[in-house]
Amino acid sequence: MDNVFVGRQPIYDSRMQVFAYEILYRSGATGGANFVDGNLATSQVLINTFLEIGLERLTDNHPAFFNLTREFLLNKELSLPKELVFLEVLENIDVDQELVDAVRALSKMGYRIALDDFAFEDRWLPLLEIADVIKVEVPAMKPEDIREKIRKLRPYKAKLLAEKVETHEEYDQLKKMGFHYFQGYFFCKPRIIEAKRVSTSQLAVLSLLAQLQKPDVNVNELEKIISSDPTLSFKLLKYLNSPHLALRNRIQSIRQAITYLGIRPLRSWVSLLAMTGVKDKPSELSRTAMQRARKCEQVCKIYLSNPESDSYFMAGLLSVLDALMDMPMEEILKQMPLSEEVQAGLLNRQGKVGQVLDAVIQAEMGNPTLAESLPRPKDVPSATSLFLEAMFWADEQMKAIGVS
Repeated sequence: MDNVFVGRQPIYDSRMQVFAYEILYRSGATGGANFVDGNLATSQVLINTFLEIGLERLTDNHPAFFNLTREFLLNKELSLPKELVFLEVLENIDVDQELVDAVRALSKMGYRIALDDFAFEDRWLPLLEIADVIKVEVPAMKPEDIREKIRKLRPYKAKLLAEKVETHEEYDQLKKMGFHYFQGYFFCKPRIIEAKRVSTSQLAVLSLLAQLQKPDVNVNELEKIISSDPTLSFKLLKYLNSPHLALRNRIQSIRQAITYLGIRPLRSWVSLLAMTGVKDKPSELSRTAMQRARKCEQVCKIYLSNPESDSYFMAGLLSVLDALMDMPMEEILKQMPLSEEVQAGLLNRQGKVGQVLDAVIQAEMGNPTLAESLPRPKDVPSATSLFLEAMFWADEQMKAIGVS
């Protein structure tokens, strides 16, 4: 059976909640987005999304943005779920009266229209009155130029989406300028704030994570730590009693949960649950941590034939801590008794753990070369296939612990 692949990148609203996902072409051979025939790539994305994987599974009922070629936009028989999709008009498309008429017709049919990488050129003007979302690639312009362009766009109904937002500072600045939606890697990078003291709740999370990483922690101590946080206790019990695990007998106490899971798996899961409790951070950040943890774990087990995958899972899981805590990773690790292998992987991408983590993060950012070049036994899934499974696995885990 052939594998199918797509990419998925979140789009946030001004509250840093996921508003939609952009569904992107990914090659089954390399996991990259390189293609010659744009129509074929669009066809493949639509087929993989709607007929193979399922839109609901990919987006969890959030809207989906799809890049469409001119030929697809001119297709009068286009049939997609109008309430769940945005049709993106690509920046390199030929804009003429035929296209404008076709896009206007799609809009009247109920489709929402997005203009991709809007360049503020005159040829786009006829589409401004039709568009529902205008995507602006902000790194390509100076702040004063962006403000001027926004001023010109205010008379139109379209909401503004900032692309390639790299930091929280950019997010804050663009939000103040009037952007409604945001897309990029800003949620995976730490926010550098001078002279800001870490809040009590964040210190409590770090303390809990530190205790859980101690190699000599016992059941009584774990039970005491978990039970001291009612929310954490509730989430753990909710997870263990979720339909996803299908346990025959319900778990009714923290001690019962520890006994069922065992100390080592419990460390990973409680660490994960603690991270989802950090305030003022998008849930997609925790989802990213889970995806990375699963990817690193699966590479260790399947590619390296190593059942001792805890270090790999933990490195992937903790790789977003700097963004969660608004602290440099070096400062965080001083407070956590992690193994030298995990620390070296997190700080410098050194050792086997670091190599795998680096490959996972590079693939996440659209560069799958390292992941696809990892040595693996014959007749095992490609890295892209493993990573797609990890995405669905993380979605299921988030649902199980009550985080959407």
